[in-house]
Amino acid sequence: MKTLKRSLAILLSVIMVFSTFAFVIFASAEGEAVTVDVAVNPPQATKKADTTFTTNNEKFVPGNLPYLTFALANPGTNYGFDEFGGVPSEDQVLNVVKNANMPQGGTPEEIKAGTALCDALLQVIKNGIAWVEYDINEYHKLVDGGVLTEEELDNYLKNNDKNDLILGLLSSSSEFGLSFANCFDNEKAKDVSSTAKYLKPGDSFKEGKSYACCFQICPNINIEGLKSAVNALAPYCEKKADIKKKLETASEDERVNLNNELENLDITYEKELNAFMDVADDLYNAENEGYSATINGKDAEEIGTELGMFWTYDFGEAAKKPTIIDMIKDFFRNIIEFIKNLFNFKKA
Repeated sequence: MKTLKRSLAILLSVIMVFSTFAFVIFASAEGEAVTVDVAVNPPQATKKADTTFTTNNEKFVPGNLPYLTFALANPGTNYGFDEFGGVPSEDQVLNVVKNANMPQGGTPEEIKAGTALCDALLQVIKNGIAWVEYDINEYHKLVDGGVLTEEELDNYLKNNDKNDLILGLLSSSSEFGLSFANCFDNEKAKDVSSTAKYLKPGDSFKEGKSYACCFQICPNINIEGLKSAVNALAPYCEKKADIKKKLETASEDERVNLNNELENLDITYEKELNAFMDVADDLYNAENEGYSATINGKDAEEIGTELGMFWTYDFGEAAKKPTIIDMIKDFFRNIIEFIKNLFNFKKA
């Protein structure tokens, strides 16, 4: 669990740095916070897991990719211009996050688990959602394996919230060659593992398994408008980079003059900088007013506040595959509903 939490913390920290806009000071905005509902198909055995979702508010989109694109293209930091010559592509944004967060050391098992975590979070950033498959009953393996007594297990389950319990199963998964030794300081725990895992795109839900998802939304951003605004700031970025390079070896007197040049640069390109800021109006308004998310109309748990908006929702055990009788019932139920709607329409 420690490895997974550490990897998550690293990713959150990197994204927090990306989304810090050095030359922007948010002003307080008036207005009520927005709640955006996302529509996700609940887990049902044999059905494929949703790889993205729709929102009930077109000003918000799944994932965090537009937000990160804006952050990396921010002329205030010059990062986008220095690294990509302008606004980075979708793949370039994902590669920046991936390269910064793929595990570089540790045991083969820790690397495998950290890689799977990074892949899952990249799915969240790109498409808005990633799934975890687990079976909470697998904690009872600890009793069978002599790691805990029934009473100790009951206390453990009561004293840990669901998110931590799911994390514990993931960090003890045979999928990565890990065991419950990551959670319990007991030699016998090395022989006990869970089967928890992250679903990959195209994976289906299984009967008898439970599922939780991580999901994310962010304010939509006019990427084409962003490209135009950043391209217009190319001379600004070139001059800013040149001044910063000179500052590295400048004397005290020279530094004063160079810093004045930086201030004058912002004044000279005020119009272009304002045009860049105009592209982000929706983002800033949403950030200032605040927004939250529900899933299928139900409250989700917000975590990772460093990211801004990031939620988890536990669906519990997947619904069983419908039987032939169930499908026949649904068929006739749909016919009845159609006839009712038809007659109601005629009356209107």
